[in-house]
Amino acid sequence: MSDSENVSIISTNEKLDKIMKMINDMKTTQNKLITSVNSNRDQKKKIKTRNLLILRTKIEKLESKISTLEAKPTSIIESTPEDIFSEILDKQARSRNLIFFNVPELPSDSNSNDMQSILEVFRHIDTDVIPVNLLRLGKASNQCRPIRITLPNQHVFNLLKNKIKLRQSDNFKYVSFSTDRTLLQRKHLKSILDELNSRKYAGETDIFIKYVNNVPVVSKNYGNHVINQKI
Repeated sequence: MSDSENVSIISTNEKLDKIMKMINDMKTTQNKLITSVNSNRDQKKKIKTRNLLILRTKIEKLESKISTLEAKPTSIIESTPEDIFSEILDKQARSRNLIFFNVPELPSDSNSNDMQSILEVFRHIDTDVIPVNLLRLGKASNQCRPIRITLPNQHVFNLLKNKIKLRQSDNFKYVSFSTDRTLLQRKHLKSILDELNSRKYAGETDIFIKYVNNVPVVSKNYGNHVINQKI
């Protein structure tokens, strides 16, 4: 075989190698494109599925809210002017009262002993107010009865602001107190608690009870809130 023929064969082989390389490169590019298309398709499917789940959750929450609203008592809407006036008078009569819970009670306890306990609680929340009246509520039993106190002036809200200090006390960390609510207020608070529990049962985890102008409402939770209310 002549040198010219050898050169021709080598040149042809080189061209074939280049062509094969181009074909392989094209196959690699094609495989990458197919993989990318499949990946995009899977990603779109996941996004679509996630959006459907979010939408379904929102619909279920709305249905739960509607059911809660429909189930709320209509006593407030159906109240007569006389009922409203009576409610206002009742609020005014209770405005200087506080209800204390879990204040230790002994079988031989008297008002003077309870008064000393309340004054000790007040010292822990940095107040020197002396109640003008004090009364254990309900009949004596094995359980510790609540105490209703009446203050000389409108100190109620100042005391409520400081009651968190009781949690820092070893002796009184289980003692709590709240305003002396009217029957209508207690019913409203119970309906709010029912709404809170119903919405939590439906999947909401970012809600809590907040007081707006001393009126409880269910609100969104943007932090850690602990609700421990007495009805």
